[in-house]
Amino acid sequence: MALGDSRILIDSVARGVVQDPQIEIVLRTYFEENADVIWSDALASHDLL
Repeated sequence: MALGDSRILIDSVARGVVQDPQIEIVLRTYFEENADVIWSDALASHDLL
């Protein structure tokens, strides 16, 4: 995960703003980039890919 993306996540969680569309973009990008090392079938079944 890019440093800027991790800062977005950390800042949002610290502020209690976890329903921000920007967080969804960061997490979906992370899941897509790491689908080959995370169980891609589990990610797909939860609509994370």
